[in-house]
Amino acid sequence: MTKERWIVVVSIMMCILGCICLWMVQKNIHKEQQTKTEEKSIYKTLSESDKKAADIYAELYEESAENVSRIYQKTKDWEKTNKQLEKQFFTIDENIKYQMEKEGYRLEDLEKAEKLSVQTGKKAMELIRAKGKATDNRKWSDVVKKEELQAAEKTEVPK
Repeated sequence: MTKERWIVVVSIMMCILGCICLWMVQKNIHKEQQTKTEEKSIYKTLSESDKKAADIYAELYEESAENVSRIYQKTKDWEKTNKQLEKQFFTIDENIKYQMEKEGYRLEDLEKAEKLSVQTGKKAMELIRAKGKATDNRKWSDVVKKEELQAAEKTEVPK
């Protein structure tokens, strides 16, 4: 084969390869869009009474109705959904605690945030972020009322 033929063959192969890559990218983008559409439609597939329950839980636990619907879809039980939402609201996941400790938060403060969350009705993550890292030198009395601090000493965190 001559040099010119090799160039033509390689050019054609590159075009074919380019077309295959373009087709694969388009297929992947379509699949991602379809997955997002399916995820968004969970709330829409609920019955009217389930939608009302999802709306109530969403407002109560400061979550989106779609997130509540996803949890309900996994548990198929509103009581189990409630328990999971309650746990997410009042506690800080152990992996997140570990990461936050590495970032400079005190473990005692993370645990105190959980107790105060139960007492104040505020998300534990919001409380610990308001308190800040150990280097911020903030006190809990700067974040919550003294009565809530005293009551939190006797409070148990839901598990």
